[in-house]
Amino acid sequence: MEPEIFEIGDTVQLNSGGPNMTVTAIAPDGYGLEAIWFDGAQAYTGNFKLACITRICSREDGMKRIANLKGGQT
Repeated sequence: MEPEIFEIGDTVQLNSGGPNMTVTAIAPDGYGLEAIWFDGAQAYTGNFKLACITRICSREDGMKRIANLKGGQT
């Protein structure tokens, strides 16, 4: 099975659950990523192996949802 391709700005979550996170960087070797998440006003970052992460929403889909909420189109 091919590993999932992630992009900066994707919304992801650990396979085991937890908060939604936003991808902020892809590891140079392509096998990991860095993500940011919030607990209230406190921001956290972490590095994760791709095998531990599931995409919730792509950056592109997220931008379309925002545009629809604002009544516009992308």
